[in-house]
Amino acid sequence: MLLPIFSFSQEETYYAKEDGKKLDWAMYYINEYYVDSVNSNALVEAALKAVAAELDPYSVYQSAEELRKQKENDEGTQFIGIGINLIIIDNFPHVTSIVKGSSAEAAMLEKGDVIIEINGQSIERLPLYKITEMLKGNPGTEVDLLLYRDDQLIPKKLSRARVPLISVETSFMLTKDIGYIKMIKFTYKTIEEFTTAYKELQQNGMDDLVLDMRSNNGGVFTSSIDLSSLFLKKGNLINYTDGVIADRKDHICEADGDIQKGKIVILTNGYTASASEVFCGAIQDWDRALILGAPTYGKGLIQQSYGFSDSSALRLTISKYFRPTGNAVQRQNNNTLVFPTEVIVGSESASFLNDDNTAQTMSGRKIYSLGAGVVPDVFYPNHIAKSPSVPYKYIAEYFFDQKDDLSKDFGDLQALLTSDEIQTYINQKDASIAGRDLAEVKGWLAALVFQKDQYYETIAKEDRVIAEAIKRMNDGTFDRLGIRY
Repeated sequence: MLLPIFSFSQEETYYAKEDGKKLDWAMYYINEYYVDSVNSNALVEAALKAVAAELDPYSVYQSAEELRKQKENDEGTQFIGIGINLIIIDNFPHVTSIVKGSSAEAAMLEKGDVIIEINGQSIERLPLYKITEMLKGNPGTEVDLLLYRDDQLIPKKLSRARVPLISVETSFMLTKDIGYIKMIKFTYKTIEEFTTAYKELQQNGMDDLVLDMRSNNGGVFTSSIDLSSLFLKKGNLINYTDGVIADRKDHICEADGDIQKGKIVILTNGYTASASEVFCGAIQDWDRALILGAPTYGKGLIQQSYGFSDSSALRLTISKYFRPTGNAVQRQNNNTLVFPTEVIVGSESASFLNDDNTAQTMSGRKIYSLGAGVVPDVFYPNHIAKSPSVPYKYIAEYFFDQKDDLSKDFGDLQALLTSDEIQTYINQKDASIAGRDLAEVKGWLAALVFQKDQYYETIAKEDRVIAEAIKRMNDGTFDRLGIRY
């Protein structure tokens, strides 16, 4: 960043008191009169960070590197590497999963591969974070791996590339006619990924959908608008933005969305935030879906990055999101959004309405309001499972020791979940493990034997929130509340 240069005189000291010029003058004074030499760039960086921190929790100063990462996340890339996940067993890293579309997939790495060397250097006993750093690098640069697989040493040459950041984490059928899609982030690729998953579920017999937005903390705002448009009708207001300086801007559905039929249940929790709340708020206000879970986070501020000559930027909050009904998304003073204590699991929030907490949807349906965020139609917070006492390491060891037999013995997920042999192994590690915790452990193994989708399928069987969603699709709740399908 280049600072304006001021000449110093008695007459010009007045300008040092003007807002917006103090920082320039302070840097002049420091450079001219401070007792020691200083790093001006470091001081300016620290000052900008402090200034942004005084504004709100989301306005920040971004270094060139931080801004680059922000853009990569928005565009759907996570980092530069080869696209594998690892676990250390017996002093060497073992591959536990491979990212779709990565260079590791192109080079045909396999789960269970043991990395012995990176670029000719032994990595025995190195900590995982150092191994990860060795695998990263500039796009297009190459990395040489020496793998151990099936009693053989296998050399592999991979090219580092941008690793895709997934928006749709998984999708599968919960029942013969109810599908499930879990979305973990909004990126520029969200619509493409969602549409692909939705069509595949339709081909498998899906009529109704559980859309899991729990812990989806947002991302690209325009993608949430586009996703909303799939469910709404031409002319529907999706949301609008407004601010003291920025003019109001309405986002309108330009055509009837492709998904006008079928029951939709959207799952939320306290970490559903920002762009996710834009989507959930629009769908709820137009009575297109049942919202089930816990109140969302309440993050309704829009940021815009303003760049400097050194590729850094000041990311400023410029306006706020508002739902179609005019209700705000942003919570005040960062207060946590919680229901009154008398609300119990499975309660319909409309049963607790009074003059202080009532809002209405576009059709006039009365819903509970906390003044911000999205309040579910049915309150059902996440079932929080304790961390299973059978570590992932033991499951990985079991897989690596018997992966050839496992792939032959278990043709599908159900065979794995009901295996007496696997249950005996888990009982030897922890005989008391049961319920969601047991599903979590078996899910780890399922992800190794099959794919990560099978992890989610496994834990979904013990997920009480998902079970409540299925129940509400079949018990008349949609008709009684006036939610269209």
